[in-house]
Amino acid sequence: MKESMTDISVKRRNLERLGAFVTGFGKTADDAIEAVLGIAESCDCHSTTRLSDSVESSGEVRLRDCDSSSPPSLKHTTILSAQVNGTSMPRGQNYWNNVMHEATRQAAKTGKSTEEIFEHSTANVSLGERSDNGFKFISEAGISIQGQNSDNAWKQIDAMAKLADFQVEVEFRWQQQDDAAFPGQIGRLYL
Repeated sequence: MKESMTDISVKRRNLERLGAFVTGFGKTADDAIEAVLGIAESCDCHSTTRLSDSVESSGEVRLRDCDSSSPPSLKHTTILSAQVNGTSMPRGQNYWNNVMHEATRQAAKTGKSTEEIFEHSTANVSLGERSDNGFKFISEAGISIQGQNSDNAWKQIDAMAKLADFQVEVEFRWQQQDDAAFPGQIGRLYL
């Protein structure tokens, strides 16, 4: 039995974005929507309400809790607040690389050795002090870490928190950019 179809209006840029989810001869916009819905339904990074309810009548955006082990793209995000092992990051320091540096410091402060931190790091790291090519020395850990994009910085944060068994919570907003995962929405990652 053939399912009935309903016509909808979609902005061209969104249709092009949907097209990234399906390829091949005979694929349609409906195939793309079905693929996206399948992804959304299978992951833990979705709000607990329907998309139409994601914006309150007051205009506030609801929080989107994300799966910390496989978050959506963090490209074009701005950190609103961050806590690492009970330490709140100062508002002016809320950048992904600063949170990554703090997570690495906290791993060292919990007693993890330089070698353990080095071995468990997912970022480009170097033993000892180094300041070329975007490296920053983390004296407490005895290593230098190269600056990362937001996605890779989160991987390092995740690795350090799991290594040293401490909590991290980062609340952020996706910027209003076409290639942001959820433009204008607020997300939260926590371990």
